[in-house]
Order: sequence, then C-alpha cells, then structure tokens
Amino acid sequence: MDDDDEWLPKKLEIQMRQFENTPNNVGFCFSAIININADGEKASGVPDGIGNYLELSLRRFKGFMTSTLIIKKYVFDKAGFFDEMFPSHQEPDLIIRIAKNFKGLGVNQPLVKMDMIGAHEHIGSSLERRIGGGKMILNKHLEEFKKRPEVLAKHYFQIALWHRDNKQFVEAETYFKKAWKESFRLRYFYHYLSAFIFTKFLH
Repeated sequence: MDDDDEWLPKKLEIQMRQFENTPNNVGFCFSAIININADGEKASGVPDGIGNYLELSLRRFKGFMTSTLIIKKYVFDKAGFFDEMFPSHQEPDLIIRIAKNFKGLGVNQPLVKMDMIGAHEHIGSSLERRIGGGKMILNKHLEEFKKRPEVLAKHYFQIALWHRDNKQFVEAETYFKKAWKESFRLRYFYHYLSAFIFTKFLH
C-alpha cells in the first residue's frame, strides 16, 4: 500500500464478508477506488461479483489497484510474488499470473482513496520505467497477447506514444508499425506513417 493511499472505514470487513466463503478457485478480491486528482475526487467502477478476469487483466493494466486487493495465501504458491526485475508494471504482471489460474471477486464499491497528485515520485511517472515495464510485460505474456491482436496492438500503440513523448522517434516508429501490423486500424497507420516520414527527415 502506497503512502498516499487511504483505506476507507470497514474496507476489509466489506470485502471479507463476501470473500471469505468463496470456493478455492476464487483467489483474489478487488474493489473500486476514489481517485483524487486536480479536478477533485471521482469514484471508479469495477465488475461486480465472481468472474474470470484474465481478459480484463490483459486489456487494462490499471484494472486492479493493488491497494484494494485481498489475495488468498495459497494463490502465491501457484502464481509467485511480485517480479522485482520489472522497473514498472509489477502489479499488472502479478494479476495476469494470478488470473490465469484463479477467478476473482469484484466489489463495485469504492473502498480506497488514491491520491494522484501527491508530491512524491511515482514509479509510473518515469517514461523510461513505463516503457521498460510495458515491454517486459508484453514479452513475458506474449503467448496470451498473441491470442488477442487488438489488445496487443493497443499496448504497442501506447508504448509508441511513450517513446514519442520521450523523444525516441525511431523506437516510436517501430512500435507504431507493430501496432498497425497487429490491427489494421487507420489510427495506427496514420501514426506509423507520420513517424516514418518524421524519422526520415531526422536522417
């Protein structure tokens, strides 16, 4: 739990009331959150009830906030712990590994406040870390992502945008092209073509 996160009253009680009697194949429980940003507070929503959340864990890397999670102890024997080699994306990597083997329980009630405007440095605030972690998670779970080309394309496109923001234009072109090859969306092709032309001017 980060130092700028806050559990709301009865957070554990509310989740455990639903979680403690679930069958062994339900390995984790998560809840909605309240985001605190420059525009004020806004509650998120999550799927409610027991389900197979692998698809969501692959599609949305921020779909499960670590501060909301309760995980049964034996789940770690199967899935392992945080991968400390990751410069970022440790949380979604863990959830993907868990969701491959266990169902989850969603509680669509905000039980945690997360301060997104705190003064300290977030791991995810570094573009270099985000790019490195993003590439690692795709490579580590590439077999699953290859089954879902639209999802893989979306993540390639995001990495390309991070490269572009980091002024790594050749790498941005490479990942825009990867996105377009996985999904022939006009948006991906437009960004790839723009990056291709721009990098040619650099040389």
